[in-house]
Amino acid sequence: MSCRLRKAGGSGTVRSVISLSHRSSVFNLQSGVGDLQSLFVYFYNQRFSMSRIKINLPDRFSFTCTIPVRITDVNYGGHVGNDTVLSIIHEARMQFFKNHGYTEMDLAGSGTIMADVAIEFKNELFYGDMVEASVTAGEISRIGFALYYKLEKEIEGKRKLMAAARTGMVCYDYAKKKIVSVPEEARLKLTIDNKQ
Repeated sequence: MSCRLRKAGGSGTVRSVISLSHRSSVFNLQSGVGDLQSLFVYFYNQRFSMSRIKINLPDRFSFTCTIPVRITDVNYGGHVGNDTVLSIIHEARMQFFKNHGYTEMDLAGSGTIMADVAIEFKNELFYGDMVEASVTAGEISRIGFALYYKLEKEIEGKRKLMAAARTGMVCYDYAKKKIVSVPEEARLKLTIDNKQ
């Protein structure tokens, strides 16, 4: 972006003429402060805006559990805090593993570590809400796998999406303190889960 400012006017009046160029667009303003503020906001947003996370959820989920929102889950804003959504995802993952006969510390002989997480916050949750948390396996690599989460609540007889998430799980040997391969038994169960 480039900017040139020159003063123009006659008969005792002074006005600012600003010429701004951004990529292929050129903007010329010859009016008041309000337009300058709008232009500043536009260019600030173009320069400093962050790209949004977009999680493409699978069409089918193999597991669903119900998790109630507790009073301790509510923050000063009167709704469930962002950090609590991560805790709800953690609880859903624990129940998903338990459904398959595993725990986070024993996935067919291997431990697991959450390597990364992405969450899209869609709507608010409040005290007393019953969250329908759906979980399914996604991509599987040599050392890890993705889990997808869909958090919904029922409103007027219809399920509404509250949050979508994806976690990258890595298999880990806690005794040896090193990353290990996904155990074949777990790989098979997660692959079957992925296709259901």
